[in-house]
Amino acid sequence: MSIPRKYYKRDKHPTARTVGELKAALAELPDDLRVEAGFGEAMELVVYNHGTDDEHLEIREHDEDED
Repeated sequence: MSIPRKYYKRDKHPTARTVGELKAALAELPDDLRVEAGFGEAMELVVYNHGTDDEHLEIREHDEDED
């Protein structure tokens, strides 16, 4: 799978504001592409404020000491 030019290092990159937009963007990338951005070896996906109007997903650094 090739990587679309919009993901190359330039001024404007794809953004995601919802899980659906994030999933669509990730679907354009190879499954074995490594993730980096201060997350270390892995990242955590955490949903906050379950059942409220402020329910949202946060992607944060995984604390490997908690394993």
